[in-house]
Amino acid sequence: MPDYQSGLLGQTGGYLLAIAVILGWIASVCLHEFGHAIVAYWGGDTTVKDKGYLTLNPLKYTDIGYSLALPVVFLVLGGVALPGAAVYINHTLLRSRGWNSAVSAAGPLMTGVVAIALALPFNLGWATEDHWFWYALALLASYQVAALCFNLFPVPSFDGFGILEPWLPQPVQQTVRRWGRYGYLVLFAILWTVPAANQGFWALVNGISQVLGIPYDKVSFAYAAFAQPSKVIFIALLFGALIFRKVLGGTLNKPTQNADLNINLAAYDRLIQSGQATPDIWRHKGDTLLFLKQYEGAITCYDEALKTLYNDPDLWHNCGICCHNLQQYDQALLAYDQALKHQPDNGEIWTNKARVLKCLDRFQEAVLAYGESIKYRPSDLDNWRDRGRLSFQLQDYAAALSDFERVLKYQPSSAENWNEHGMILERLGRVDEAQQSYQKALRYRPKNIAK
Repeated sequence: MPDYQSGLLGQTGGYLLAIAVILGWIASVCLHEFGHAIVAYWGGDTTVKDKGYLTLNPLKYTDIGYSLALPVVFLVLGGVALPGAAVYINHTLLRSRGWNSAVSAAGPLMTGVVAIALALPFNLGWATEDHWFWYALALLASYQVAALCFNLFPVPSFDGFGILEPWLPQPVQQTVRRWGRYGYLVLFAILWTVPAANQGFWALVNGISQVLGIPYDKVSFAYAAFAQPSKVIFIALLFGALIFRKVLGGTLNKPTQNADLNINLAAYDRLIQSGQATPDIWRHKGDTLLFLKQYEGAITCYDEALKTLYNDPDLWHNCGICCHNLQQYDQALLAYDQALKHQPDNGEIWTNKARVLKCLDRFQEAVLAYGESIKYRPSDLDNWRDRGRLSFQLQDYAAALSDFERVLKYQPSSAENWNEHGMILERLGRVDEAQQSYQKALRYRPKNIAK
């Protein structure tokens, strides 16, 4: 076995190895994401072509979290830095649950194919000399196996769970979507903090690598040679990406860019015009229009979806939001009431109902609606503050004082809150305490608060 500090794999060889592994990794990640994208295209989401996901261009797959943030985390934790990527598939355009599963499976399948291809030279007996290239190839092949195992974990936000998700009951899917973004953080935490889990994972990776014919001795040596140079190279890549983004106007992949939303709208329209619109297509077109603040068009879409999904609280809620923004308060109130009929424990809907009641000058009803919202969202201080202000207008000063004291308990440095607190105390005849509140308001915002 050669010495990393001398000979062909000295410092120069170490950097050549690291560069080869990182460039090879970037290429493999592009192939992984291309696998997702091409199957999504076959399955009905033609927007992936317009987004550039079928080009194998690394910049099209670049994502702030996977390409920049997570590698930095690996560096901080003492690991190696390898960038990731992401493509954003419009799953509502896919033709069936089977296609949804196939899209998730396509990325790991492509990674597996790459691992087998990289292992082929070792099985054919080509890698006989101690050259940095063969060490780089062995390490890269091992990383493909690790990526395959990692992606197939049945954990939300990973491909393994994506394969299963379409077949789960709808309530389970909705819960997972709400919390799924934290899945990879939990998995990383387990692998980094639980030695048995970490050892088990790498034992699995090494076992599969050996089955594929990837030489363990070359992998272990290459890892030692790769670790330090990879950090320097990745930091250079990181600064390069940030400069590209800041100075040259480059953009990283974002799922909520208006251009992408307009592409989605065009795809929805094609399906609607061809008679393939489902209630979910109408729903998602409405959601897109709502995001773009095209409220009247969104209402039309929600009305179409409600013809089939009449009991769907989210549709009614979003319809109410659109009417609210159009200042159609009576229609908004009707929509919010329909939403609450099917989901009475949703604090956000109660808050929006309270706000529209306030716009209609129905203050007493708004106070009651805020009370319902607080029941389900007690940590939302805006609800306490808004209810307190309404109670003040209704001359229920004791109730207003109670709400503002709750707010001040968690926001003791707000001049505005202390000023309103003082006004309430003054109306209650507690003048000395009111003056103390005004003084606190002046302390936190001396130039803008006047009694």
